[in-house]
Amino acid sequence: MIKKHALVFIFLTLFFTQHVSADICLDEFDQGNSCTAKDFDLTDVRVSGPTSCTEGEIIPVDITLRIGMEPTAKERYDIGIFVGNNSQLPIGGNSCTFSSLAPIETTNNFDGISGSGPYRNLDSNSCGDTAKADGEILRDIVLKDVLCQDSNGDGKLDIAYALTWKQKAESCADPTDPNEFITGSSSKCINWIGDLDDVDVIPPQADLPSFNITKTPIPSTIHSGGEVTYSLSFNNDGLVSLTLTSLIDDIFGDLDGQGTCSASVLLPKIIDAGNTYNCTFIKTISGNVRDIHTNTVTATVTETTNTESATAEVIIITPLLGAMSGVIWNDLNADGISQENEPGIDKVTLELQDSSGKFIDATKTSLGGEYNFIDLVAGSYQVLVTDDTNLLNGMALTGGVEPLTVHLDPGQNFTNANFGYAKAAISVSKIASPSVIHPPSGAVSYTATTSNTGPLEVKLIELVDTAFGNLNGQGDCAIPQVIPVGSSYSCTFTRTISGNVGDTHENTVTAVARDQEGHMLFGANRETVTFTDANNGAIGNFVWFDTNRDGIPDFNNGEDGINNVTLQLKQDSNDDGNYDTVVEDQSTLNGGRYNFINLPAGNYQVAVTDTANALLGLILTGAIQPLNVSLAAGQIFSNANFGYNTQPLPQINVIKTADPTVVNAPGENVTFTVEVKNTGLIDVELESLLDDQFGDFKILGGCVTPQAIIIGDTYTCTFTGHVAGNPGD
Repeated sequence: MIKKHALVFIFLTLFFTQHVSADICLDEFDQGNSCTAKDFDLTDVRVSGPTSCTEGEIIPVDITLRIGMEPTAKERYDIGIFVGNNSQLPIGGNSCTFSSLAPIETTNNFDGISGSGPYRNLDSNSCGDTAKADGEILRDIVLKDVLCQDSNGDGKLDIAYALTWKQKAESCADPTDPNEFITGSSSKCINWIGDLDDVDVIPPQADLPSFNITKTPIPSTIHSGGEVTYSLSFNNDGLVSLTLTSLIDDIFGDLDGQGTCSASVLLPKIIDAGNTYNCTFIKTISGNVRDIHTNTVTATVTETTNTESATAEVIIITPLLGAMSGVIWNDLNADGISQENEPGIDKVTLELQDSSGKFIDATKTSLGGEYNFIDLVAGSYQVLVTDDTNLLNGMALTGGVEPLTVHLDPGQNFTNANFGYAKAAISVSKIASPSVIHPPSGAVSYTATTSNTGPLEVKLIELVDTAFGNLNGQGDCAIPQVIPVGSSYSCTFTRTISGNVGDTHENTVTAVARDQEGHMLFGANRETVTFTDANNGAIGNFVWFDTNRDGIPDFNNGEDGINNVTLQLKQDSNDDGNYDTVVEDQSTLNGGRYNFINLPAGNYQVAVTDTANALLGLILTGAIQPLNVSLAAGQIFSNANFGYNTQPLPQINVIKTADPTVVNAPGENVTFTVEVKNTGLIDVELESLLDDQFGDFKILGGCVTPQAIIIGDTYTCTFTGHVAGNPGD
């Protein structure tokens, strides 16, 4: 449906003399409200494109917009159209689609309603014009990168565009050049919001439940009549909690109560987003040689009607022939031991050779990194990880020996041909002290820290700065350095930095390291030093993750800054004790750094506002927040640091002893001593003490609850109970 808009939607934007090129927008005038002319009545419809879109998305297909323009004045010349791309406005934006009334008529072939011309030529130049006598003129424009938005809340797609025109005497030589359509007057344009009634704007969908399940048989090759342990892993990989209600196997039925899959204890079970539920059950599998026993488990949850299934295969082998099997896994902690939270690596190729190196067979891992070679006669073999598709590129062997030599006895099923791999990683931080100095120059100490964030030992072989070159030999920097797992290497060098007020000096340090198998690792970090007026001061430094909760930033030992944290600086401008003047808002960047500069002497207050929720779930561990600072003239206050960490969980350890530990039948009294130690990082309150034989300690006497226990302290109490039994019990 086409709607004619009798009123003009006015944007309070200003523009001035244009310097534009194709696909950019109109600048702003410099004199008051602009583009408020009423020389046209405008309409806008969709010619082609989608009939709906999801709010906030960039529409993935083109939209053809038909603009109808009916002049209210007799003639208007050199009509230009600027449509804002994405979320940009046609005036003051930085990306637009441009069009004009082209081509123009030649000999009586004017067509104002097709959307593609030819259009009127009333001033004998190369650009199209309009005449009131022609009525409504239509122009079709193909738009890309349209943002799905509904600014007026009517549920329909809104597109912003501007219409411009010129004086009759002005020239216009190229209808494709937006420079030709820049009006010299703020009254010769219309700023408009097109409302497409036939394109619905649909709100984005809420988070949907998502999960998967894996099923692993151990072992995956057996003799007929052998036992197989099936390991199930239910993974909630969505963004909402799920309630697991059933696990049904197509061969073994309802797994409720089988093995550790016990409904009375664990099902139904709420599994939070990102968490995993594991259980196992054991079955005896029988069949003929080379049979493949297949069974499938299906998981059901409350939050969706969708189900997920996983299939396991067990191969039955002849008793006279053997097999070997194993797993290739991502050894996240590089300890060489495969654990439940360490995933297998699928599609890795392996080769089996005999003791002379002759090729026997090849395979690749699947179903969680598993593989097997079957129907093997007794003898010695070698298993080689060939990795033909380079899935292990950059990873080092941490579990097993490769190639692996295995001797099989007749009928032996060797199930421990496992290979663990891990990937090294480093991170780099660079801290300047001070980070704010006065002109013309000042000495700055830079501390560069390379942290081993992976599970493998690495060797730092190069440390280079973009401004100061190779750092080996500068300050206390000495390269190479071996960095063990969980450790870091820091060195400091001092350089004199020169500059003027307002200048910044930026330089980046890059670290190059190598793991035990020669794989190269790279990391980099940038630091900025700012020059401020000598009469003015500065307040800053860091918001950081306080790993050891001591309130002291220690970037040399793995503590990292937190980016995107907002802070606000206020001043007590009249010395009345109230910080009521907002000076500036900032966000941390480049490793949690912030600085409020060019500050005259006075009383200030720094508050962590965190409007972007970068500290969600964290609590303050260092400094006072907000922090009051009395700043002298020219003072650089670089101790406004704010440390954060997660809320620690309570932890206790309970020890119970008996005296005596041997009694005579039929029974005697025994004194029991109970010690409850607070081993956590917060004070706790002991609510109750219950004994499975004697009941509540408060009734037994000698123990009092509730009981406050501060960090590191122990609460001890005793009670006496009668222990009865027969000799030997």
